[in-house]
Amino acid sequence: MRKYTIVDYFGYDLSPQERMKAIKTAGFDGVILLWANYFDSDYKEFPKYA
Repeated sequence: MRKYTIVDYFGYDLSPQERMKAIKTAGFDGVILLWANYFDSDYKEFPKYA
């Protein structure tokens, strides 16, 4: 079975919680928090959101 991962910031102006929900709803298995601290001040909370 293949697994799919996406970078957390994918170009839409959504809150971190909305982005994580959209990623999960789309069926991704993982998320890469590459630029999280650049775009969002609460990036340390991202694991909780995911």
